[in-house]
Amino acid sequence: MRNAKWIIACFTLIALIGCSSRNTVVETSSVSIELIPVTQTISLNADAQHLAQSKSVLTKYLDEFKGNLSSHNMTITVFSTDGMFLQRYANDYLARLGVPEQQIQQEDLSRQYNPLQRFDFKIALTEYIVHTADCKPSQVGQYFESGNGCAAESSRLRSLVSPETMLGKHMIPTY
Repeated sequence: MRNAKWIIACFTLIALIGCSSRNTVVETSSVSIELIPVTQTISLNADAQHLAQSKSVLTKYLDEFKGNLSSHNMTITVFSTDGMFLQRYANDYLARLGVPEQQIQQEDLSRQYNPLQRFDFKIALTEYIVHTADCKPSQVGQYFESGNGCAAESSRLRSLVSPETMLGKHMIPTY
């Protein structure tokens, strides 16, 4: 009788150990990645009075970003025939800096009349900054923190705590 109790106890213990999970649940750190475009623009006049000054300002502007020009997307926009002088100057200067022509997008709006346009030339440099947000461990009561990329983790926690709330009220069957 005593051996039967030990056999039943051992069998129950083995059954409980066999049914238990060996791997504990590890909190994963899901990360969202955001690409944030940062555009820096300069607009210049290219008429006879301002051409020399505009060339020097454009040169200083491009020299400021000289090291990073290969990672920037560039758009050169011309609003008048005077602006084409600065466009040629900018293209030549960028070629001397080693920027490939395929990286420069050209827009010619010189034939479109716009009485509100005050500048002859515009160059825009767009750089994409990668922003990553780390997820904090989920806590009961803080659900759907989608602003920091943690919606999946907090949804998983909510479904474990109270799975009926994951369904909308219209999806819960009433008997």
